[in-house]
Amino acid sequence: MVSSASQLRLSRQTSSFFLMNSFFLQPPIANFLTLPLSAAPFCDHKLAESTRSAAREIRSKHCLVLFVHTVLSEKPPEMEQIRHKYITVQGLKLHVADIGTGSNVVVFLHGFPEIWYSWRHQMIAVADAGFRAIAPDYRGYGLSDPPPQSEKTSYRDLASDILGILDFLAIPKVFLIAKDFGVGVATLFSLLHAERVLGVVTMGAPIMPPGPRRIDKSLPEGLYISRWQEPGRAEADFGRLDAKTVVRNVYILFSRGEIPIAAEDQEIMDLVDPSTPLPPWFSEQDLAAYGALYEKSGFGTALQVPYRAIRDEFAVSDPVVKAPALLIRGGKDYSNKFPGIEDYINSGKVKEFAPNSEIVFLPKGTHFVQEQLPDEVNQLILTFLRKHIWNTDALLEDGQR
Repeated sequence: MVSSASQLRLSRQTSSFFLMNSFFLQPPIANFLTLPLSAAPFCDHKLAESTRSAAREIRSKHCLVLFVHTVLSEKPPEMEQIRHKYITVQGLKLHVADIGTGSNVVVFLHGFPEIWYSWRHQMIAVADAGFRAIAPDYRGYGLSDPPPQSEKTSYRDLASDILGILDFLAIPKVFLIAKDFGVGVATLFSLLHAERVLGVVTMGAPIMPPGPRRIDKSLPEGLYISRWQEPGRAEADFGRLDAKTVVRNVYILFSRGEIPIAAEDQEIMDLVDPSTPLPPWFSEQDLAAYGALYEKSGFGTALQVPYRAIRDEFAVSDPVVKAPALLIRGGKDYSNKFPGIEDYINSGKVKEFAPNSEIVFLPKGTHFVQEQLPDEVNQLILTFLRKHIWNTDALLEDGQR
């Protein structure tokens, strides 16, 4: 157990940056949160007034954070090395998980119904290899603040948030590793800020030019995307259940090899029988962590981005991602069944928009390939990173620490 003094230090930046030097908050933090600021032995008393609002913010969240820490207490000790920060970008406190000290930085962008935690296996692996790994919760997801109007959140907002995080941390260049709709965020960031991107790795979706997406007319009305785009419908469907059950159902649905489609008299949540077991690689402990965080954040922003924002227009003059790219595709990923996707990848058309890309298929991989097959995915990622590394000398030094 690290000392309470090392778990939380308030500085002149506390109002915009809050550091937890352990895996979420350890129990001693609860004691600090119940004391006046003047009683905190590791607090700069001269800063008490300026940090009071930050303390209130921490106090309001600590019960949730302590619960998540408890349900994950049996995780490998490496998880304890993950640091947690809050960084204010565009007026929102964004939660960022961070491990490693390397000057070569990898940013992990999650999908739905995921959070930073979905990259736990990859973060530890790249940190052990000498890289620094950063995984934010998007605005409105996990422990990050929700936007004031979630229904107006866009992909561009999320890409802008990533830029703000990198600028705050003074990180000039990064690798982006993205999953599901996070690929759209990574693509847009790579187009708008190409000078900041060393390479892109994608899972669960290929690199495609940004722009409005239309549902193929050959797909039934009961397609999950169509249902979740309809204002109020998904809210009512999800609202019948607790957040943990919603996440459970979506993980089960998205782990299958078929696109989730409901009948006319069904809702998407009805497609999962309550007795259906979780995928073997996703534990009840994992589910509890996801459930607690979605209970906090709700699904308002998650329904907006990706599902309702995919119809947004994007003003990008050149839609080609020029950075090196690796597309990891699971052979049993349901998204392969969307009309045109397999042809887009197999015909090589994807290279029109990602000319420096290579494609790797993992035959047994599902939509959650990074959680299902972490060893295989980690090896592919590390091979790619080392091939396109920015600072080789720093990597060697960091890997020896």
